[in-house]
Amino acid sequence: MIQQSGLPMQNELPPSIGVIELTNKLKDCVQHFFGQVCVKAEVGSFKAGRNGHYYLTLKEDKASIDAMIWASDARSMAYQPKIGDEVIVQGAISMRPGSGQSSLHIKYLIPTGEGLMQLEFDKTFADFKAQGLFDRARPLPLLPKGIGLITSVNSSAYHDFFKTVNERAPGVPVYVADASMQGADCLASVSNALRQMYQDPRVEVIALTRGGGSLESLWNFNHRDLCLFLARSPKPTVVGIGHEDNTLIAELVADVRGHTPTKVAEAILPKSSDLKQGLHSLVRQMEESLSRIGMSRFNRLAQLSQALEPLCKMDARRQRVDELNYNLQTTASIALRSKQQRLENLYVELNNRSPILRVERAKYALADLNEKLVRYDGLQDQQLNLEQLHTQLDQALDHLLSQQDLRLNRLIERLELLSPLKTLSRGYSLVTTEDKTVVQKASQTSVGDSLDIKLREGELKVTVMEASSG
Repeated sequence: MIQQSGLPMQNELPPSIGVIELTNKLKDCVQHFFGQVCVKAEVGSFKAGRNGHYYLTLKEDKASIDAMIWASDARSMAYQPKIGDEVIVQGAISMRPGSGQSSLHIKYLIPTGEGLMQLEFDKTFADFKAQGLFDRARPLPLLPKGIGLITSVNSSAYHDFFKTVNERAPGVPVYVADASMQGADCLASVSNALRQMYQDPRVEVIALTRGGGSLESLWNFNHRDLCLFLARSPKPTVVGIGHEDNTLIAELVADVRGHTPTKVAEAILPKSSDLKQGLHSLVRQMEESLSRIGMSRFNRLAQLSQALEPLCKMDARRQRVDELNYNLQTTASIALRSKQQRLENLYVELNNRSPILRVERAKYALADLNEKLVRYDGLQDQQLNLEQLHTQLDQALDHLLSQQDLRLNRLIERLELLSPLKTLSRGYSLVTTEDKTVVQKASQTSVGDSLDIKLREGELKVTVMEASSG
């Protein structure tokens, strides 16, 4: 054989394997070392199949891997991924034997970043809507005696709010609770400020506001606990967080949504000019109404005076006669009722003191006592009979139990005498074939048969070597 320069001979190569065997070995190796993995990645592509399966790719920089979610697992997921979402997935690595291409079969998927935030928002929104927390809208006082402001005193929202208050109603007091409106301390700080405003008797309406910012900086005002605490406020609330294009649950549970700090102040306080104009309008309407009512009453009084003038003197005499007649009837009626009541009381007292009535009462009492005594004697006789019957029943039951015990012991003794095991205890044995037939003579067996021998203690399994009928 001619060998080319630099190439090994065929007999020098290791044993060769096929492509299918190679891909199978690769599949076994991958599934052995990467059976279950947890991966954080970005969704590069996504497609929902007609069969309910999800097909997607997970990528990080320039690296990517195919993945799929079975329909049964997809139905149990509360979140459907979309392109660009950051997710954390858990599943098993699988490799196709034919192509050697690997893929990830996802069992669990949870979003991170904005996807997780949106999922939490949707759940809280649905729960609050079902509870009717978005439907409450209590009216605000026309001019509150005190405003409770919750914001950061170093923010532009603080200055914008006070600028509007000074323009509209500079005499209304504002009580400020300085709170951290973003970051890790935001939830606790705002909750404490709300609690302070709830307990302050000077505060009639509460304003919660801050300026705009990123979605992450505003997200604390979607937190379930904070929004629930705000929704249960005992006082009307006006909330403005961020800008008009931000939809936050804290604004939705408030009685009035103000969007911005300026809008919050405007919602609480009307303009001074509007108040003055409204007041002048009310005063004018009141004056016109009083004037109309006064003129109508004056005209009616004049008409009545003209109609009743000839009868005034006669009506006065008639009224005096009616008063005297009423007083006379009232006095006579009172005196008559008093005499009748006195007579009835004397008649009742006379009947109560009658000796005949006392004798009748004594007779009734004596008869009642005799009846009770008779019933008591009968009960004593019945109780004595019952005790005697109880004693006789106990004696009969004891006698019956003794007879039954004696009979049972005799039956047990007879059963033991008839038992084949009793015979075994005297040194005999019980021989049976494999089908449990008792062997009584040698002609029932043949050479090579298997027999079971039951002894007093234990059993033997033997094979017939020789059978003799003599």
